[in-house]
Amino acid sequence: MCRPCKVNFVGPKAIERWNTRTANLTNAGAIHEFANSMVGALERGFIDKNNCTIAEIHRIAQNHIKDRYAVEVPGLAEEWGPETARLCGFGDAT
Repeated sequence: MCRPCKVNFVGPKAIERWNTRTANLTNAGAIHEFANSMVGALERGFIDKNNCTIAEIHRIAQNHIKDRYAVEVPGLAEEWGPETARLCGFGDAT
């Protein structure tokens, strides 16, 4: 005699919560990895200071995304315009 199978139906709200949680974990991991890449660059001597302008952080993120995920993202001046780029330190002795 065969027992009836119990099927656990996962509703759309549960799937949405799971997708949101998965996206949050993915994003958190990427941000953590990015921050750790800056720590590693300092530790290994690729950079010699531990304070950055927003322009430098944007450039580090741009290179990190390109190297790690093979995705090209626009530069700071291209994305925000030259005035905002200068405000963020773009063009300062970096």
